[in-house]
Amino acid sequence: MKLRPNPFYRRARKALRENPHWPAPVRGVVFRSVPLEFAKPAQIVDGVGAMKTGGRWNPPANMRALYCSLNPGTAAEESMRLFEVAGLKRGSLKPRLIVGIRYRLRFVIDLTKVLAMVRFADLPELLEEGWQQLNEKGLESRGQALGRALFDSGVEGIMVPSARVVGAMNLVVFPENLLKSTQQTVLEQADLRAWLKES
Repeated sequence: MKLRPNPFYRRARKALRENPHWPAPVRGVVFRSVPLEFAKPAQIVDGVGAMKTGGRWNPPANMRALYCSLNPGTAAEESMRLFEVAGLKRGSLKPRLIVGIRYRLRFVIDLTKVLAMVRFADLPELLEEGWQQLNEKGLESRGQALGRALFDSGVEGIMVPSARVVGAMNLVVFPENLLKSTQQTVLEQADLRAWLKES
């Protein structure tokens, strides 16, 4: 899907160039809710799904992104809300797995701390933005333009508040930007492979 680029991208890139000290290290375990057909360890962290469909912080067919949550409950609720937005009822959903991923990242930007430096960037507005509707009209959302600017600046990921769960935080990882020193481990891989084989 080819989208019309949002001019907000240029403002974000300028702010990032003027504030190179923003990225900080992040380490710990995050969680993803994944459908069974994409639950192999390599698929869990490849970010291909979000690249195909797009997301709040990445335009479709542009860059890979991995949407994670800092706790498993948020990961589950985020996936349920997305299905509801698509018009699906919770009772009709196929089985999914909550998977833990351990990260040690060096360059991550916390949007709650930096957006005040970007002109016309309002975090609540970005979290409420109807990016799917804009994409259907062939337009890139402001949040997607911001995510693209962050990706192009080379950061490994961004910390963002959940748009679905009040007070919760998510980590969006850019797999193509991970450094050689980055540690990324899907937890309990042996149990996961055994369960998938049995199912």
